[in-house]
Amino acid sequence: MKLEGIHNLDRKEEVLSLLEDAKLRAIAIFDAPIWKLDGAEHEAHRRAVLRHGESEAYVAAMLFVVHPEHVPPTVDPRDIFIGLFIHDIGKIGAVADPVVWHLRRPQIAVEDLSNMQRHVELGYEILLRYQKQTGVVLPEVVLDILLHHHEKLDGSGRPLGVTGDQLSYAARLAVIIDQIIARCEPRKYHDHDFSLRESYMDVARDAGVKYDAGILGDLEALFRSNEHLRYQKLAWLGTWE
Repeated sequence: MKLEGIHNLDRKEEVLSLLEDAKLRAIAIFDAPIWKLDGAEHEAHRRAVLRHGESEAYVAAMLFVVHPEHVPPTVDPRDIFIGLFIHDIGKIGAVADPVVWHLRRPQIAVEDLSNMQRHVELGYEILLRYQKQTGVVLPEVVLDILLHHHEKLDGSGRPLGVTGDQLSYAARLAVIIDQIIARCEPRKYHDHDFSLRESYMDVARDAGVKYDAGILGDLEALFRSNEHLRYQKLAWLGTWE
């Protein structure tokens, strides 16, 4: 889907319309009867996973509005948005008690920590099961983002340890956005909380080694100008400084 040649304001309206469509599709996956999880804690965790994905989808939307060239010519932006919305779906049900996700790392049992770190594989299995049970065939880019959102260009990522030439553009984008947003979110198992600027700079230290330098550069310009504050769903990130 081509976004070039459209005035920025019109393009923003178009991109956000695509984003809302993608959100509805993502929610349908989250609401599918593919889990047997009950209780307020699991429901709260499910909503938190979706909110996390929504923040990442909005960062991608912000990038596509200002830099439509970042949308691969053969990829529908909605598929990238869906992938970002659901990339952490494997965290749902990964541990028996979702309260574990709110503990500090030394308090987490070895088995639980192992299952938490396997959320990519678990998420991929969930999507395969979803497709089998519903008959819905998910776009390849959705599965690609979920499976590779913790990989790095130098092969130091997980779970597959693939290298740069094996990572699609969509995966490279997802990796960067996930690293930045995850650092900004208040999580007790973090060593400390990051501001937006600290989060970005921490990731940018490995530009060209672990992360795509071109994507990072364009995101930096947007964040420095506080472009993200034009999006209500990203206001929680605060200002750059």
